[in-house]
Amino acid sequence: MTVLLPVVTIAQTQSPKISGIGRFKIGFTTTTIIDELSKEFSSSITETNDIMATMTNYYDENPTKILYISKEKNENAEFPHTYYLKHPKVKVYFLNNFLIPEVVVLHNIYLKFYNDTLYSLNCEGSELLDTALTLKYGNPKFTAKTKNIACSNAYRTFTYEEATYTKEWVNPSKKITADLVYSRYYNSKCEKQILNYFLLFNNVITKKIDSDIAQSEQLQNKQNLSEKKKSLSNF
Repeated sequence: MTVLLPVVTIAQTQSPKISGIGRFKIGFTTTTIIDELSKEFSSSITETNDIMATMTNYYDENPTKILYISKEKNENAEFPHTYYLKHPKVKVYFLNNFLIPEVVVLHNIYLKFYNDTLYSLNCEGSELLDTALTLKYGNPKFTAKTKNIACSNAYRTFTYEEATYTKEWVNPSKKITADLVYSRYYNSKCEKQILNYFLLFNNVITKKIDSDIAQSEQLQNKQNLSEKKKSLSNF
């Protein structure tokens, strides 16, 4: 079920259209963002092929650390941030945190570059980020999706409501969308889980990358099938 709910209006003049957060602007180059941050924090860029390490070894650690997620062992992973490494022109970087002075601290930041140009940013959501986005870019489109699920144990069956709340800002001229998502769901053990994240991306480039990966996988599947058929030539 999808419900569109009213959003409290914040009185303001015409708001600017979103193109990024702080120094992370869609369309900025790897040099402008990553190299400059590396110099500013006197932090070398560490290469890793363990995507899970970004969420365990570096989470909320100070000072800011910059990781480059290499393709090795990651390009076939279905984890959202490494899935795009299947594309030869995509690079993914990770920052454990970044302070936007007097506004908010961003945590678990994944920056995706296409042809060395930033096209996507993903980080944790928060109330402070929500407030800052609304004050600067105006009231978002608000969507609530809910559904009931059944969970059972040895004694009885429970009914729980899962919900996903999305606030969306759009920049039509630059083909940019920003989503702040809060989701409540239940895992296979009927334990409540919370997912809260912010996603900013260029729509056109994202669709192109998705299409390129799909076509590449279809071609690879055809090649694999052809090779399997050849191996049966003496069967």
